[in-house]
Amino acid sequence: MYLPIEFVWHDDFAKFYFPVRVLYYYWAMQLKKFFYYTPFCFTTGAIIASGLGYNGKNKDTNQDKWDKIISVYIWELETSTSPLDMLRYWNHMVHLWLKYYIYGRLVEPGKRPKQWHNMATFVVSAFWHGFYPFYYLMFFIAALLSEVAKDIYKARVFFRFIPAALRPIVANLISMVAMDYLGIL
Repeated sequence: MYLPIEFVWHDDFAKFYFPVRVLYYYWAMQLKKFFYYTPFCFTTGAIIASGLGYNGKNKDTNQDKWDKIISVYIWELETSTSPLDMLRYWNHMVHLWLKYYIYGRLVEPGKRPKQWHNMATFVVSAFWHGFYPFYYLMFFIAALLSEVAKDIYKARVFFRFIPAALRPIVANLISMVAMDYLGIL
């Protein structure tokens, strides 16, 4: 209602300066995510109510745990500092399925995963989502972004000029803008 995402296709939107367009799109997508959080939370609630989410007792407190099947970790997603973590916390159970049954079977035991293993996993995820051409483009971009995130992590020494207290905030903002602007989250 306040920041309609449809406005980005309007001619007036193209007249804004590029940073203003990025900020508008960032905040519009932040609000749009709640459209997806609601069904994810309802799904998790239904799984817990049915008893399928029971995960035994906590060894320290002896209380019941109900975290066996979780759809989305909202707090962890919103405070993540890398696109890899954001993908991990979004649609979490599907992420685990793809990790163990696709990615894990493509990588030979004892060998390092290659970029095509990651790309093949994202192609399976795109196929799973349906036959819309944008899904394949989006998951291709997500695979590239995850590879770039790995390279940036390896080059983290070059970012030591950013004060330590600000690094997580800057990393979160850059990751969120990249994920939102590329249409991944």
